[in-house]
Amino acid sequence: MGLTVEQFSAEKLPDVQGFDCGFADTHWGPEITQWIKRPASERRSALWSMANRQTRVFLFYVGADLAGYGSVGLTSWSRPSPDGQQERIAVIPCFGVDARFQRLPAENPPADRYSAHIFDHVRSEAASLGVPYIGLEVHPDNQRAIALYRRFLFEDGGSFRDSLRMFHRVVRTPTE
Repeated sequence: MGLTVEQFSAEKLPDVQGFDCGFADTHWGPEITQWIKRPASERRSALWSMANRQTRVFLFYVGADLAGYGSVGLTSWSRPSPDGQQERIAVIPCFGVDARFQRLPAENPPADRYSAHIFDHVRSEAASLGVPYIGLEVHPDNQRAIALYRRFLFEDGGSFRDSLRMFHRVVRTPTE
């Protein structure tokens, strides 16, 4: 597949300035594009989340080109949302694939495209945090993302503000 993974840091901020997930005319596109680019002084940024919430952020490259990014952390959410019991979960706060790499390689089935490999890595990192559930939020109109998350066995977990929360139960083997 040719993807390489690196940890994101402030030193890599210049490397992500060309990132663009597309979808500029949607509610989610500009936020996904800007989250990775903003400085640490802005609360809605990867660097702020890393400094204040211990979020881990990964960059994914095809050759020298940034194909996407993903992040993981821990939080407490109501499950099911919005009125369920609060519990500690792994969370995928933000995940994006650059528009140049979406639906590629085109000859591969969806399960073997860049987006699936990037998301699988992020999901695996979240699963390694030792909690029983992984959660994420997605705009309910973002049907491509919802389809990807469902392929990874995420299930609808209720609405929260203007988002759909989705959850995945982490299955542990007896040796873990």
